[in-house]
Amino acid sequence: MYFMSSELTAPSTATLRRQLGKEGLFRLGVPRSLGGHGGTKEDVVRAVAVVAKRHPKSGVLLASQRLLIEVLLQAENIGVMEYQLPDLLDGHIGGNCASSWPNETAVSLADARDTGRGWRMSGRFPALPNLDRNWFVVAVPVAFGTGKPYSMVLLKSEEDGIVQRDEASHGCSGIALELRNVFLREDEILFSDGKSAAERLTVLSESMKAALVAGALRRAVNNVENNSLVSAIDNHLAAAARAAAQGRFDRGPRVAFEQLLASLQGASACVLSTGMAVA
Repeated sequence: MYFMSSELTAPSTATLRRQLGKEGLFRLGVPRSLGGHGGTKEDVVRAVAVVAKRHPKSGVLLASQRLLIEVLLQAENIGVMEYQLPDLLDGHIGGNCASSWPNETAVSLADARDTGRGWRMSGRFPALPNLDRNWFVVAVPVAFGTGKPYSMVLLKSEEDGIVQRDEASHGCSGIALELRNVFLREDEILFSDGKSAAERLTVLSESMKAALVAGALRRAVNNVENNSLVSAIDNHLAAAARAAAQGRFDRGPRVAFEQLLASLQGASACVLSTGMAVA
């Protein structure tokens, strides 16, 4: 039997992201005046769960892209937001936020040094999903010296000195970045106080990660008659969505989902995927 190559090859990150863009999913919770569909962050969280149920990797891409979009919506730098937002809403380019997506307790920072002819950044960031090789934008935290709060800067793949590696980190695979004396464009600083911005953005990130696990659970119980389990999933997802809408960090829903997922995996021979381990 012969198979077409398309049947043997999984869709690329770029292909899946463009499809999500065509469905208008990146525009959820974005003001209509900026090209979005309106709505709330609660709509965003629920959409992530729906997409993750049908395709785990697409759920991760939606969450990653929407997190970077949220970075731009909240950014102090209006010019960068207006320039980058259209391509992100369409899914033409992918990205993420290096300070609010990883699960590490301590945020990895790039160090910036003044060369007298501009600033140069050096540092390493763990694997981030939704990045295409040599074609991405990422919000990265940058320290401009000891004793000062770090800032958040938009980094483009086209800059010289960016080393990219396929890597898995804390259950998430994607592209890890190493910056080697990368030129820092001061007109692309998104937040002067990156720490406060990262804390606000982690609220949405956490709720969307809970929604990814909710999607895996919904897929597992799709054909199972267990009303109590379905009700528990719906209730925890509603709590995650409310937390995002209220700007309140709440790890409880994801912890509850992961416990449910572990119990289902323990009772089944199959391994359920949340999509977190795919780029």
